[in-house]
Amino acid sequence: MIYIYMVSRYLIYMYIHFVDTCFNIHKNSSVIKFLFLFLALNEAQDINLHLKPLRFHFEDLEQADFDTIEKMLPPMMHVICLIWANSKYYNTPTRIVVLLQEVCNLLIEMVSSFFIHCLILEYLGLEVKLVSY
Repeated sequence: MIYIYMVSRYLIYMYIHFVDTCFNIHKNSSVIKFLFLFLALNEAQDINLHLKPLRFHFEDLEQADFDTIEKMLPPMMHVICLIWANSKYYNTPTRIVVLLQEVCNLLIEMVSSFFIHCLILEYLGLEVKLVSY
């Protein structure tokens, strides 16, 4: 029974020593700056790791024809869901909303560009064939 008591006292002492060390470290401003730099680097690496696959989907979507957009959206949404599930920093609603806004803005831009081209062709008297799904 004495050994358990001694081990528990030792663990309490080590915990108190650890907390004291942490408080002493936080008093030093250069250590605080280093810790913030380390946290920022960690966040940047996580974001880079999780957003890199999405970049290829955006590039493919930007270069795609209007007819092929429908086939490209499910894989892109799947990648966004994986980012939501696995990223430490993009699992908040505000950051996912920003990604979804970018997707919506790209789609709006593509649709408006498509219809502008259709109106120009119609104005020139050429036949415009709209694809219905």
